[in-house]
Amino acid sequence: KQSNVFKMQSQKFKTIFLLILLLVTSYSLRVTSFASTIDELKVKIEERNKQIEEIQKEIEQYQEEIGKNIKQASTLKNEIKKLETVKKKLIADISLTQKQIESTEYTIEQLILEIKEKEKEIKKRLNTLGEIIRNINDAESVSLAELILSQNKFSDFFSDIQHLENFQREINLNLEELKKLKELLEEEKSNKEKKKNSLEQLKYKLVDQRQLVDLNKKSKDRLLQE
Repeated sequence: KQSNVFKMQSQKFKTIFLLILLLVTSYSLRVTSFASTIDELKVKIEERNKQIEEIQKEIEQYQEEIGKNIKQASTLKNEIKKLETVKKKLIADISLTQKQIESTEYTIEQLILEIKEKEKEIKKRLNTLGEIIRNINDAESVSLAELILSQNKFSDFFSDIQHLENFQREINLNLEELKKLKELLEEEKSNKEKKKNSLEQLKYKLVDQRQLVDLNKKSKDRLLQE
């Protein structure tokens, strides 16, 4: 009878450690797939950031050219030349803003994926933790008399219980870290969404400015032709 009791307990511990192994293995597989998707987004973000740097250099050149035009004599021809440069700069500004919007969108998409992954991991670990707690409670329900009558197994049994309780504490700590990280990701996502909205508003303003410059330039072109 005593042998059967400990065979049952041994089977329960094997079940618990199998759950732990499945948890680690399934998490590793998900991380591989997840990392691949994140890496693709990071490549896109890096590409947009390089394009942003190039456009910023172009804008700086237009700004220098506008500064030179301002110092030149105020003639109709020079005014048209300045407006043409201003128009080019505005087009570059619009392109820059669009690239910044795209980079921000990719970053938001990346954050959404990371948040979803953290939610899945939290749920998975909570389920595993619940299963471990249930098995620990079942194991600890063995009567003290049964344990004392099998002293040669008592120390091993107690050691297994201790290991599982330690693992339970580690999972609890890990869950807290996951929850905090998820909150930080959600906060960053919110900030990026605000930035995206600001950039979109800026883009609309720049488009309006370009239209005004076009009208002003056309007006001066007509005067030059008269």
